[in-house]
Amino acid sequence: MFFLKKLDGASHLAASFSHEIGNPLTATKGFIQLLSDERISIESRNNYLKIAAQELDQAINIIDDYLTFANPAPKNSDRILISQAIENGIRVLTPLAEESNVKINTSLLENNDCLILGERKKFEQCLIYILKNRIESIPSGWRNRYYFRW
Repeated sequence: MFFLKKLDGASHLAASFSHEIGNPLTATKGFIQLLSDERISIESRNNYLKIAAQELDQAINIIDDYLTFANPAPKNSDRILISQAIENGIRVLTPLAEESNVKINTSLLENNDCLILGERKKFEQCLIYILKNRIESIPSGWRNRYYFRW
């Protein structure tokens, strides 16, 4: 019985890890696929490469977090500008939104100076998960006429 509970816990941990590491890798894959389009400007290519590298760094950070899971160390809190964190999340998932024919309206971000204290990477990761799940939850028949606001 004890062994089965441990196995169940390990199974949940593996599923969580797979989901967590899959998001930045999916975003990286999307940017790499966009790079194959010869019509993209050099500036856009450089921007896509930069974001893909940031997403790979995020994957590395997730792996590091899981490796230190048994002995977590307290982290310092950062002052996080919420609108900037949302913009970063939208920028990361723009290829997925474009591929899914989903438009994201960011007009609610204007003049938003709300700050919170927390771990910037984890907060942005959470926003990316919310945005990604929202994009993926839109039925395909609605995608070319659907948009949502942030």
